[in-house]
Amino acid sequence: MIIDPPPHALVHPLRLLARAARDHRSLVQALSGVLNERLDDLCRAAIEQAADADAPHLIHLGATLAAALEPLLSAVPPDPDQLPGLLNGFPEFNAVLGHLTLTSQLTGHYRRLADDNPAAFEPDLASALNNLSIWTTRQRSRCLKDNTITHG
Repeated sequence: MIIDPPPHALVHPLRLLARAARDHRSLVQALSGVLNERLDDLCRAAIEQAADADAPHLIHLGATLAAALEPLLSAVPPDPDQLPGLLNGFPEFNAVLGHLTLTSQLTGHYRRLADDNPAAFEPDLASALNNLSIWTTRQRSRCLKDNTITHG
């Protein structure tokens, strides 16, 4: 397992990799293999970190493994075939991990497949769109709640 150091020790290196991938597109392919190989471990560590007693403090600081993974997953999209199993392993009410980014990427993948073969992939696309809608609504509600707490 890659997660020998505590999850917070991976935050800075993952942020650097995300910036490097964004600024140097040639790195994306090199990072893709490693990220796909270790994504399950990284997500599991992020979920465990989010359940820890220090999670609210880390979330407030933006210093979670999940916060570092989000831009990396945007810059280096994971293998779409890996996403359904990965997303099914997330806690139902996960408020931390980049569920929205991964669900959006899975929706895009099914949209491309449905364009080529509607009969086979429209049910998967419909399910992915439904999940994307749920997670977008949850994210919006959380943002509104945070805004109310901060400014209300």
